[in-house]
Amino acid sequence: MARYLRIRSIVRTERTGEHERIKWICGLTRDGSHWTLTHEDAVSQVENGICAFYTEGPQDERYDVIVAMDVHAHRYLKTVADTDQPDQLLFLPECPRVVHTSRRFTPRVETHDGVFVDWCCFGLEDISRVRNLSLDGLFVETAKSRSMGSTVKLEFLVQEGQIRADAVVKRTEPGSGLAMKFTTVTEQDRPRLGALINRFRYSS
Repeated sequence: MARYLRIRSIVRTERTGEHERIKWICGLTRDGSHWTLTHEDAVSQVENGICAFYTEGPQDERYDVIVAMDVHAHRYLKTVADTDQPDQLLFLPECPRVVHTSRRFTPRVETHDGVFVDWCCFGLEDISRVRNLSLDGLFVETAKSRSMGSTVKLEFLVQEGQIRADAVVKRTEPGSGLAMKFTTVTEQDRPRLGALINRFRYSS
């Protein structure tokens, strides 16, 4: 069953196309912690049944958010009350939590319950715990060292099902682990990666 989440704020762009006007959507979980999603990832999660979103107006009126398509087949979010432009979303306040975040494109979540990944680099294979994870990459805990730029093949060992990806080593922390950036996630596995991240992002 999809998670039903209220969008409370957004990050706008200076572009005018319907599908380009919003960069991030933001909200709060039931325990009050902050969540953020890129517009592209939010569209994907709605289409894959992972999340459903809504907004609330000034008099507590509720508008469900849907995925629309422009004349060039670009998909984007808008509410059921909107025409072509996502006006109800654009009326929302700017999200300061994202405007002042780090250079990382998507925020990482801590995998506190334990997530493991089978990874192979230069023909050597190992299974390591994933410390944190995002749609951009991950940090694996390992005593083994790999040089920056090394290519890695990954397969997650998780309840969401098969998730395979290619990655590149971006940072090494001797005795601690490796930070990796995804270069490829298979199309059929990307929704499962999103579900894995949401399991921790929205956990209370």
